[in-house]
Amino acid sequence: MSELLITVAGFAKGAYALTGMLMFFMALAFGAIIFHVCGMVFGKRPHTLPRIYEPLSTKAAYMILMVFIAGLGITVPWIIREGLVAASHILAGI
Repeated sequence: MSELLITVAGFAKGAYALTGMLMFFMALAFGAIIFHVCGMVFGKRPHTLPRIYEPLSTKAAYMILMVFIAGLGITVPWIIREGLVAASHILAGI
């Protein structure tokens, strides 16, 4: 919860660049943790298993999703924005 509060406070204070850097490094740390956990869970790749490269369509699907998610960081479509506003009104009443 502390990272979320620091991020909210940074945006509220107007330190957008610093908060963006904090979010980038938190994502980097999370990715490193996941990388090491996956290595512990799944182990090393067997040497007899051939390396098969992914087709371009698979990479394109992930790139399209990444562009969509990055676009949501810039602007939120009206249907999602209205849903978030409605959810915040519901949670404010609890």
